[in-house]
Amino acid sequence: MSYIELNKQNTYIIGFILLFLFGFLSYDTFVDYQSGSSLLHILFEFFLLASLFIMILITAELIYKKYKKTKVEMTNLEQDFESLKKKMASFKSDVHDYLEINFKNWDLTKSEKDIALLLFKGC
Repeated sequence: MSYIELNKQNTYIIGFILLFLFGFLSYDTFVDYQSGSSLLHILFEFFLLASLFIMILITAELIYKKYKKTKVEMTNLEQDFESLKKKMASFKSDVHDYLEINFKNWDLTKSEKDIALLLFKGC
């Protein structure tokens, strides 16, 4: 069985189509009522309107759930990003301290130290 992927664009297209159909069917029901159509025909169209309304509510709920899920994922990603920034700053500081200790142990001149840093950075 194949399912349509409910991404943001598909959900909005489905919602727009349902709203259009609801508006069109509402107008048609009103015109039929004004022209004196049979009660069975009017009741059938009301049943269709109720069905469309339920489908619109379901689509709105899907959009809301997707929005809520995306918001939670964004919050988690922002927290992960901040955590990684802190880890990277700590790592950068540790590497710098390690290099400084080794440069002192090797008794490098300032020029040699600058060249070693450039080589380490890959410049």
